[in-house]
Amino acid sequence: MRTRLACLLTAIASVSLSSNVAGLSWREVAIAQTVSPPLPEQAITTQPSFSVTYTPAETQRGQEVQDFLQQARVFEQLLLRLNDVYALPEPITLNQAECGMVNAFYSPNDRQITMCYELTDYFFELFAAQRQPGDPPIELPTISTLAFVMLHELGHAFIDILDVPVLGREEDAVDQFSAVLLAQTGGGRATAEAAATWFYLSSQQQNPANIPYWGEHSLDLQRFHSIVCMLYGSSPEEYAGLMQGLNIPERRQAMCQQEYANALENWDEILEPIRIAP
Repeated sequence: MRTRLACLLTAIASVSLSSNVAGLSWREVAIAQTVSPPLPEQAITTQPSFSVTYTPAETQRGQEVQDFLQQARVFEQLLLRLNDVYALPEPITLNQAECGMVNAFYSPNDRQITMCYELTDYFFELFAAQRQPGDPPIELPTISTLAFVMLHELGHAFIDILDVPVLGREEDAVDQFSAVLLAQTGGGRATAEAAATWFYLSSQQQNPANIPYWGEHSLDLQRFHSIVCMLYGSSPEEYAGLMQGLNIPERRQAMCQQEYANALENWDEILEPIRIAP
């Protein structure tokens, strides 16, 4: 288990963004992270559907994180690709800000996703504590996990703006949205693996007495297994060894493939009306 999780982090180093997305369906968009060369300044523009803003941080550490994000242009690159693929009836703003807590959230009243600087800092600390000699820089899994979280919040926004009916917990639905979207490419799968690693590490640090069983989210270990399930469903041969290492029964493995196929078809149908025609 430990070996596989270390491999998940190592795999992120080979991820790059796809720059040719015009005319592709949502399942083909490679939304991984910013290991690729930075986009030219003139290519990063505000488009109708998605835009990125920064609220100036007040603390020194917040300013350091803000500087990192602005220089890396993590979300600008992600959303530039999305602007090439989707046209929403209402625009969404992705604001990065100091929140006073580790969090990310979507606000339906102003159609805004907020990514807190504290969340980025938390990921830095989480992955730094686990880093071994030879592992990639902690910026890589941090950026990948931020991408997963951003897509999770984008799932909330799609459900709100497109009035998508959700049977079950919405938090589970948007976790699935993020995992299924990323599972379409090798780079995207590496990004989802980083998020799975986050949930696994977090679950190991929790005191059972303090686990919020009443929360709107599934438990961290459940979220880990849910992402792994979607990854296996997208590429059974690639993840067969991991499923065996986790002692996942064959019957459950087969269900993962069906659940992945269902989620892929459902989200494809949901997003088809807002896809920009090639």
